[in-house]
Amino acid sequence: MSTRRKYEQGLSWTGPPTRATRGTHSKRAIFRRTIFLMLVCGVLMFVPLAWKLWDIAIVHHDEYQKMAAQQQTLDFSISASRGNIYDRNGNVMAMSATVYKLILSPLDLVKSVPNKDENGKPLEEEVYSARVAARQDQMVEELMALAPTLDRERVVKQVHNTKSAYWEIRTNIEEEEAESLRSYIAENKTSSYLYLINSTKRYYPYAGLAAQALGFVNANGGAYGIEAVYNELLRAPPAGCTPPAPPEAPSGSTPMPTMWMRWTATT
Repeated sequence: MSTRRKYEQGLSWTGPPTRATRGTHSKRAIFRRTIFLMLVCGVLMFVPLAWKLWDIAIVHHDEYQKMAAQQQTLDFSISASRGNIYDRNGNVMAMSATVYKLILSPLDLVKSVPNKDENGKPLEEEVYSARVAARQDQMVEELMALAPTLDRERVVKQVHNTKSAYWEIRTNIEEEEAESLRSYIAENKTSSYLYLINSTKRYYPYAGLAAQALGFVNANGGAYGIEAVYNELLRAPPAGCTPPAPPEAPSGSTPMPTMWMRWTATT
């Protein structure tokens, strides 16, 4: 069929393929292969990533959750303040007052040592380790100056125990001494690893009066007498009994939780 005949029938004539046409087909083929390879590579990269996420989030979930909790939280017991004990005339026989504990965190002490030089460049491991050791030695001397009665050998051991984040250096610190320690902490900026926390101390205004009945408390709580029974009742009240409402404090005294050794049976 001639060219004229095709034109008359409404057919287009492209003629033999040119170099431009072959170039267009080649580019399309390259583009398709590129897309295919990108999809294949994406899938191959996603499979190990998905497996790793499954391993972390599902298979070892409890293990990693426990590790995170150990790194992010700190557990220590806080004793509740014991109530006052009054005699029949309303005189305070035993009372609690606020004292303080001096706490050191060897772990945070290490974190407080900068690991970069003056220009912001990371220090070499040997240099950083030397800085940490020097700061620990300095901390030992500072603690011995703050509390000369401490056992130096024990202090050295505790300061170098970098896995610990809580060590009670001193307890039952009165307000006057606590104020000087606050000044030291503020001046030396040690609050991130050396600090004070509130605690309570038991006082007996009448000294040994009625000691056979009251007993006393020690670091573990009540030791003898009413003070010891108080702990037992808090842990396990008698079956079928509930503690009565505390009576009003004597006039002129500061209202505080009051412990009375009396239990009311309920039916």
